[in-house]
Amino acid sequence: MYKLICSIAFIFATTLLGHWFSEKLTNRRKTLQAISEAISKTETLISFGLGEITGVVIESFCKINGFENVQLFCDEGNSFCESFHRCIDAIPSECSLTEEDKDLLKRFSEGLGSSDLAGQTSNCEYYKKLFDERISEAKEKEKSLKKLYKVLGFSLGCIIILMIV
Repeated sequence: MYKLICSIAFIFATTLLGHWFSEKLTNRRKTLQAISEAISKTETLISFGLGEITGVVIESFCKINGFENVQLFCDEGNSFCESFHRCIDAIPSECSLTEEDKDLLKRFSEGLGSSDLAGQTSNCEYYKKLFDERISEAKEKEKSLKKLYKVLGFSLGCIIILMIV
């Protein structure tokens, strides 16, 4: 009876692990979509001249999970770019952004506030296009791997239990 309970618990744990990996794919896609929308909003606010770049980015990004601290970092007296980089470095792992995603965000922030209006809007357009490509890639990956991770988690648990018992 003890072996049966332990076996079920182990299978349950590996299934949860597979589910966790599949949720990371969904979290990354959702975060990338939110970033793309924030870049669009940033472009719109810049186009209409609705404030300085720090305020525009705070307005656009502050509602995204992981970017809540952008206001705090900007209030510390650092430059906008440095503040945004620190915010990106502090993004929690549950957002599931890759290092490449974070580097792309950092490069996006470096183009803001360093050129004229047309340069900043074209910077926003360019990075929105890049993030849209990443969203497409993330959707494909999620579509192909989400079920696989769940099934692998369950299967791995069953195989290990069969080998032990």
